[in-house]
Amino acid sequence: SKAQSSALKPIADSDNAGSKSGSPAKASVETVAADPEINADIEDEVDFSITEALAMRDYTPLVVQKIYKKISYPSRAIDRGLEGTVRMSIVVSKSGTLEKVTVAQKSRHSILNKAAIKATERAAPFPELPAALNTDHFEITVPITFKLK
Repeated sequence: SKAQSSALKPIADSDNAGSKSGSPAKASVETVAADPEINADIEDEVDFSITEALAMRDYTPLVVQKIYKKISYPSRAIDRGLEGTVRMSIVVSKSGTLEKVTVAQKSRHSILNKAAIKATERAAPFPELPAALNTDHFEITVPITFKLK
């Protein structure tokens, strides 16, 4: 209905930081005496971490957008004026399958928590993980904000 469509505007949160399950990508640089072999190793490590970080940066919005497209603001929640933010923690396999979805931080309203889980499940499967991520599982936190206009 027209009233509903103007009322449902999930808001994208800028904190969609993804991380590999297990070990998040970190770039660490140390100053080492001028041994060319050692320095080459450090540069390779840093390049790899940057490549991974870029792949993460590019992949994360694809997952988030797919979930946001599947969100539907429950009419009972609209009627009762319920708003809130649900933080979803999801694990995506290498092939893009949704392996796990949990509510990392609930809103005060279970109806919104359930709507966020449903949207995430309906959004699957996701795109394949980029090879640059070099992992079998990708964990990401997706904040979903239900706000009435």
